[in-house]
Amino acid sequence: MPCPARFEAIMFPEHIPVRWRPIRDMIWPNCTREANLVGQERRRTPRYPFQAFAEIKKDGSAAPVTTSVTELSLHGCFILRSNPFPQGTSFHIKIFTDTEFFESRATVVYSQPEHGMGVTFLDIRSAYAAVLRQWILKAMMKSRETQD
Repeated sequence: MPCPARFEAIMFPEHIPVRWRPIRDMIWPNCTREANLVGQERRRTPRYPFQAFAEIKKDGSAAPVTTSVTELSLHGCFILRSNPFPQGTSFHIKIFTDTEFFESRATVVYSQPEHGMGVTFLDIRSAYAAVLRQWILKAMMKSRETQD
């Protein structure tokens, strides 16, 4: 039996007694809270709207590809790309603003054909971590201003 569309609301409401959970797990053995988390809930830290150019270069490729970053977090970003790399692909990324840049190794966490890819940063050097934290702080403040 497939997982219900509203799995989280149906299977994890506050009022379900603990003794009934084994029955739930027998009916939907492949449905776990972790398997049904989407988007923001899977991330270690929130992503914020962010506009910047990026250069991405796969290992062994000759030239970098220029693209755009639309969301940024302390651990990754979303890259616009009509032909995204497959999940698990590792590459080098440089993100540029008018005054600073950030660079790191990255790996594709998820790929959306014709749209882009979510990536996680790997082995961030301390100087670039400082730049990333500054960008996140500015993006977070801007995001809060637009909510008020």
